[in-house]
Amino acid sequence: IISNPPYINDKKQNQEVSSFLKAILGDLSNGKIDAYHAFLKLSIDLLKPNGLALFVIPHNFLVSQSSKNLRNYILDNCFIECIADLSAINVFENVNTYTILLIVRKKEHIENKLQVTWLMKCRSSVGEALNQLLQENETDQNQFQVYKAINYFEKDKEWFILNKKEFELFNKIKENRKISDFLKLTQGVVTGKDDIFIRSNKDVTQKERKIYKNFLADKKINSYNFDKGESELIFFPFINNQTIDEQTLMSEFPTTWDYLSNNREVLQNRSKVRSSNGFSWWKLHSPGKPEDANSPKIISPYLTISPKFALDLTGEYVTSRSSYFTLKDKESDKDLLFYFLGILNSVPCYWALSLQSQKQSSGYNIFTINLLKTAFVPDPTLRENSTLVNQIILEVKNRYFERDYNKQIDSEKRI
Repeated sequence: IISNPPYINDKKQNQEVSSFLKAILGDLSNGKIDAYHAFLKLSIDLLKPNGLALFVIPHNFLVSQSSKNLRNYILDNCFIECIADLSAINVFENVNTYTILLIVRKKEHIENKLQVTWLMKCRSSVGEALNQLLQENETDQNQFQVYKAINYFEKDKEWFILNKKEFELFNKIKENRKISDFLKLTQGVVTGKDDIFIRSNKDVTQKERKIYKNFLADKKINSYNFDKGESELIFFPFINNQTIDEQTLMSEFPTTWDYLSNNREVLQNRSKVRSSNGFSWWKLHSPGKPEDANSPKIISPYLTISPKFALDLTGEYVTSRSSYFTLKDKESDKDLLFYFLGILNSVPCYWALSLQSQKQSSGYNIFTINLLKTAFVPDPTLRENSTLVNQIILEVKNRYFERDYNKQIDSEKRI
């Protein structure tokens, strides 16, 4: 079987298609279902013992939680003959999905057996790389690597395509604790209608800015800091961390009320308003806790191709899709934020995150909240780490407050 199945995620499926795919997958469905999942399941079931199947599928199959049950199903029923990781290459023009080649052989008997898999990682020279793979020639070049692995994949785990050095490094990084042990991770504000709730600075009167916060777009997030130029504002109806009621909005912020009322029909048509009894049409879909949004925080980009974690030390900004980290204990020393800011922007930490991330156009990594929770960090509470922690905090502070570009680069090298 040779298949390049359609990639149709759950957002693009009508109810009939979604129900049909769930029926095919049965117990293998796990959250978000893509059409290609059903094609894989059907193909594996149709294979005869020792039959081969080749699939051209998205890279996120290797790491996504929604594909975990299907990966387990493949391990139970097939030998993985080959995986070619082409995610660094734009295989299909004008398509934002990055691909892999997966070749499996149906098992004759469900039994434990030595499994040899050929793996390929390719950055360029695809033709030459595939030729080396077909000839089963192990090679390690800058453009591509081809190598043989034994019993490489495990059930309930992501399928990372790593060479020997990368595998050893990743396992070393995983010996550290997760950042979620120290920091609280929060999704940015979900408005349900960004083009209405996010407004130009000049359209909001000074008097009514009390119920707005500065909005930080992904493109303005840089390493350690962010562009503090003229920003947009996002409607944030809280005062002293308490939600304002409709009467207060109408009486004390009449210009904003008039603006929202002019967009009432659109706002009422949001799915949460239509499906929830008692959810006010003018409210944000999911604003999060204002005390978190107003706290000092490390802001993560949602889409990134390089380390770009920034510190909002005054708590003046909020994001939309992008997640942010705050101290679990608000009384904790804020210097810890500088420490974790340095770790998150470090090459090893970013590499480990990008390794596990789903990919988007031009090789951008998607940093979801669930992925960020798994970031591995050296424990700052261990006595043996105290000297290093203090050095990192000092260097990150120098980098954060430094305005000279060349000195910033010097600081980053030291970090």
